[in-house]
Amino acid sequence: MEKETGFTLLELIITLAIVGVLLVIAIPSFKSLRTETRLTALTNELISAYRLARNRAIHSNKRVTLCRSKDGATCYTGQGWNDGWMVFEEFANYAVREPDEIILLVHEPVTGGVTISANAPVKDYISFTPAGYALYKNGGFVAGTITVAAGASFRKIILGSGGRVRIQRNGV
Repeated sequence: MEKETGFTLLELIITLAIVGVLLVIAIPSFKSLRTETRLTALTNELISAYRLARNRAIHSNKRVTLCRSKDGATCYTGQGWNDGWMVFEEFANYAVREPDEIILLVHEPVTGGVTISANAPVKDYISFTPAGYALYKNGGFVAGTITVAAGASFRKIILGSGGRVRIQRNGV
């Protein structure tokens, strides 16, 4: 007589119960990981745009601006940086894109529960001179903070007046 192999009903129920408990424990961790990954990605995209603007200003010997943009063609002054941004070369040095000025980068609006806000110095734009300095239209130095946040997690992009950038995570 051959011996039958397989699982008993009791073994199957215990296995399913263990898998269920593990899923209940693991799912919040995956949500947190997804939020952290999204924050890191958006922070890196904004820093990349910042570095593109600064490097292009230095190498092209022209003023280059990173500004908020809803349509990818004009700068605007609205609520936060969530509506998107663009980088462009300037000829007139007014932090306002003219039709003949070259667009270097356009970023689409940010969705998914992430907010990007900035303090007053960098609320609307960051403009770089050929020397690599972030300056206002009137020539004053710009230093400020852009915060990328989702729930209790955040990244602060801190812009120094010399054109350098650093990141601060959750108060660290």
